[in-house]
Amino acid sequence: MLIREILVNSWEIYREMAPYLLFGFLLAGICYAFLPPDFVRKRLGARGMGSVLKGALYGIPLPLCSCSTLPMAVSMKRQGASLGAVGSFLISTPQTGVDSIVVTWSLLGPVFAIFRPIAAFLSGIMGGMLLDRFGQLGVGPNITDTSTEGCGCGCTSNGCTPKESAPKGRIALFLTYGLRELPEEIGGPLILGIIIGGVIEAAIPAHLIESALGPGVPGLLLAMVIGVPMYVCATSSVPIALAFLLKGASPGAAFVFLMTGPVTNTAQMSAIYSVFGRRNLILYMGIVCVSAIFFGTVLDQMVGPLDISKYLGTEEFMPYWVEIGSAALLSLLIFSALYEKMGPRLVTKRG
Repeated sequence: MLIREILVNSWEIYREMAPYLLFGFLLAGICYAFLPPDFVRKRLGARGMGSVLKGALYGIPLPLCSCSTLPMAVSMKRQGASLGAVGSFLISTPQTGVDSIVVTWSLLGPVFAIFRPIAAFLSGIMGGMLLDRFGQLGVGPNITDTSTEGCGCGCTSNGCTPKESAPKGRIALFLTYGLRELPEEIGGPLILGIIIGGVIEAAIPAHLIESALGPGVPGLLLAMVIGVPMYVCATSSVPIALAFLLKGASPGAAFVFLMTGPVTNTAQMSAIYSVFGRRNLILYMGIVCVSAIFFGTVLDQMVGPLDISKYLGTEEFMPYWVEIGSAALLSLLIFSALYEKMGPRLVTKRG
């Protein structure tokens, strides 16, 4: 039965991800507590290569999705950061983070896990340099404070940056963000991504994926068309990319989806246009899309002639009982966080 097969495939992906995702949450909490947003904002003011490099370098480990990166970018811009540094940060940060790197290694193997932050870093540098050179220093037509707005992923910046009520201590902030705020932020998109991966594995014939997303520019362009409007965070894009690979997509096409999905979506593009203007939006989108095609082509050239299944991290590294226990704990964290987020709204509606 199709529904049963979708559920089984989704569960297998979820079970294999769970231990690594929990570990990623802990790493993300440490990174968030000891590398706060103010640390980034205060060091990106000067125009030039130095600030562009810092924008990309600081952005890679931060566990922020596109909707949480944008308020930080706006704040950096208003505090005097150069356009190149802001653009570099805005391009590199959503592509990866310590949590998504761990999950990428667990499901897609070391090739993707290493190549992904390298591509994020280089594309951020290229984007920052081009924005410094050709970008428009002015602001967009609708000067709104995006720090109080959502960006299409179901969270607001209050759930993506430190909350006013967050504890002051580093350890308390580490636990609060890593085990409560981050599961709340990515829980919904993560579950959706896993289900989409299960649907692809169960319902879409392998020959269709193989022919549509095979090696070559047409397959890479189609993967880009799929990834650009879709909202997936860096972590929730991984099971979808895995499903594409297992169905015969080329490594490059899967990577194009991994790169464009977290960095672009319709709400993100609208917000960037509103705050940064049309010219900067066009440059931003062009940089992301060209970079994705370029790095997808490079990856196909690197591993295309080889059997990609040798590099996928789908082998059983963890004992089964560890995966089951981790899945149970991860479910508890995600659903308690989502209940805490949605509970007051449900009570208000009933009242």
